[in-house]
Amino acid sequence: MTVLFDSHAHLTDGKFRDDLKQTVARADEAGVKHIITVADSLVESYKTIELAKEYDNIYPTAGIHPHYAEKSCGSDESVLRSFFADNPELRALGEIGLDFYYGKDSKEAQIDLFSWQFSLAKEIGVPVIIHCRDAQDVILSIIDNIGYFCGVFHCFSGDEVFCRKVIDLGFYVSFSGIITFKNAGSVREAAVLAPMDKVLIETDCPYLAPQSFRGKRNEPSFLSETARKLAEIKESSLDEIAESTLKNTTNLFNIKVN
Repeated sequence: MTVLFDSHAHLTDGKFRDDLKQTVARADEAGVKHIITVADSLVESYKTIELAKEYDNIYPTAGIHPHYAEKSCGSDESVLRSFFADNPELRALGEIGLDFYYGKDSKEAQIDLFSWQFSLAKEIGVPVIIHCRDAQDVILSIIDNIGYFCGVFHCFSGDEVFCRKVIDLGFYVSFSGIITFKNAGSVREAAVLAPMDKVLIETDCPYLAPQSFRGKRNEPSFLSETARKLAEIKESSLDEIAESTLKNTTNLFNIKVN
């Protein structure tokens, strides 16, 4: 069976509260044998750690999303630092980043939050999972100033120019169900450009269900549609996409799988 790795899911989201066990089982049946469950707040960071204790094939992260920038306080850094000190099973710091599209939190608060989290990742030596929306130049400037280049731009939605920039810096790019959307031509062009040794795949569930599941809650079992579309884009096979993205994900997040 083709083995897929969902590099970015939000399994602690309330939308999975009533059927999480069944969701994980459906993923396994669909060949999605490994899942990174990603935090977006300190509360969710704790939840991802606890969830990963229940499943050998689910791996946790810790971090604060830019949507929580203005709620963040001075003690958050010490709390996040303690998470990594006490939980070596954490695979990354994220998701973190900038989102200037929704405008929920001020740019200044987001930049401050992203900068200290990014610096913390560099200090403790873990990869970052970066959320970037309408903030490409600012994010690249912060990355350049801090000088740390280990991580992934998740749910990549930029064009081939931005894709080339982040890959040249050493980052991975992760493609989601967006590449199946009819109006996502620029993202598909970026996927053509991206070298396979720098590509991951993800669901970002419960959000962004692939085209044939639009309107439904996304879940890891849907990842195969994204993988098949990427195979089509790259003029490759599903097995080749699965093998490459599995290798890339385990390499980036320092995960050993059977």
